[in-house]
Amino acid sequence: MATIAVLGTLDSKGEEHAYVAEKIRARGHRPLLIDVGSGGPPTVTPDFTREQVASSAGLDLAALSARRDRGECVVAMSKAAPVFLAKLAAVNDIDGVISLGGGGGTAIATAAMRALPLGRSRTEPSLTTHFFPRGRGDLRNGRGKNRGRGRPPVSRRKYVREHHRVRD
Repeated sequence: MATIAVLGTLDSKGEEHAYVAEKIRARGHRPLLIDVGSGGPPTVTPDFTREQVASSAGLDLAALSARRDRGECVVAMSKAAPVFLAKLAAVNDIDGVISLGGGGGTAIATAAMRALPLGRSRTEPSLTTHFFPRGRGDLRNGRGKNRGRGRPPVSRRKYVREHHRVRD
C-alpha cells in the first residue's frame, strides 16, 4: 500500500482534493491531505495543517496572513512546502504526491514537487493551463490571432492529457 501526499490549498480547492484523496483510498492506498493554503479556513480537515507546513521552514503564517498579501503568502508557502515534503520523503512517509491547483496552488505544489528525489511519483494537473494564451503574438499588447476573441480554444486532447489521472 502506497502513501500518497495530496497537497493543495484546501481553503479554495478542498473539495477537489478530498475527492482525489477518496479515489486514492478506494484503490487501496493511503492519502495524506496537506494544506498549503493561506486564505480562509480549510473546507476539509487536513492530515497536516498549513501551520505545520509553514513552521517546518521557520515561517510565522499568522503574521503573513495578517498582512493579507496573497502573493507574499504564495511565495512563503512555495518555500515552506518543499521543506515539509522533503522531510516526509526523507523518512519514507510518502511514496508520491498529487496536487490540483489554480495559479497560486500550482506554484506552491510544483515548488514542493521539485524538492522530491528522483523516482518519486508527482502529478500536478493545473487548472490554469487552459487559460494561457497561445503563441507570442497574444502577449504583445493584445495583438495576435486571438485578439478580441476571448480565451483561446482548448483542444479536448490537451484537456484529457492534463486531467486523465484524476478522473474516474
